[in-house]
Amino acid sequence: MNDFDYKFPEVLKFIRNHTPYQGKKGLSLRKLSELSGVSTPYISQLEQYSQQRKPSMETVSKLATGLTVPTKANQSDMFKLLSSTAGYSKIDPRIALKITKTLPNVKFSDFLQLVLGYTGTINLDETNEERIANEAYKNWDNSELETANELLYQYKLMRNNIHLEDCEDENHKIMLDSKGLTKVENIVLLGAIKTIRELRNNGK
Repeated sequence: MNDFDYKFPEVLKFIRNHTPYQGKKGLSLRKLSELSGVSTPYISQLEQYSQQRKPSMETVSKLATGLTVPTKANQSDMFKLLSSTAGYSKIDPRIALKITKTLPNVKFSDFLQLVLGYTGTINLDETNEERIANEAYKNWDNSELETANELLYQYKLMRNNIHLEDCEDENHKIMLDSKGLTKVENIVLLGAIKTIRELRNNGK
């Protein structure tokens, strides 16, 4: 699963927490479980990014049903949004706009950037949300590609730099010519790092 593309946990949790139910803002895990037929523990796992649990299409469908019961959201639109953020299809900001319109006090541009992770340029002065959604849909692939390229560039920079302070971390095993350093060799290396620091501190 591509970590960069996987937005399902945050989207599911956000929508659940902003879905109005019986005059209150947000559905509890237990209530969503009752409305969807998906167990409470499993929904909790799905909302945790660290779990990286990809739901089946059947589970996505059940959750979509549960989330649309208390709102005026279209079940098909909810399913499309959830399934796309789970990696089954391309995310469509136009569908996301339809869903956010059913959630009280949710600004679409904030949802687009902070929850869906859209990295393209948005005209914050634009008041027409449909226009924002259409532009984001057109530019989605480019913005994703630009962000992925930037992450790759930063990774290459990190790979090309050697951080000597990492040698002082006991959790790191220092290798030389495919062999780990002996205790004596490690002492020599740490001594050299200490000497370099002293030279810097003395301005040499």
